[in-house]
Amino acid sequence: GKSENKFYKFTVIDQGKGIAKADMPLIFERLYRGDKNRSSKIPGHGLGLALAKEIAKANQAGLSVSNNPSKGATFSLIVTHLYT
Repeated sequence: GKSENKFYKFTVIDQGKGIAKADMPLIFERLYRGDKNRSSKIPGHGLGLALAKEIAKANQAGLSVSNNPSKGATFSLIVTHLYT
């Protein structure tokens, strides 16, 4: 049979204020929490996105983010294969 290059893209778009430009390269780092003024008010340890990135990588998938500061952030998971 002929092999086809198929992929699946899962996208989550939020309606928040977006991610600060300076935070963009760091958001997938362990323990990183942006917006220092709000970080003490928001629960969490800064591990969620780092773990998501590692899980994606372990499953040969890609996780990325794009940003529109006035309209929020867009996270995309691209999977080149699904387990059947």
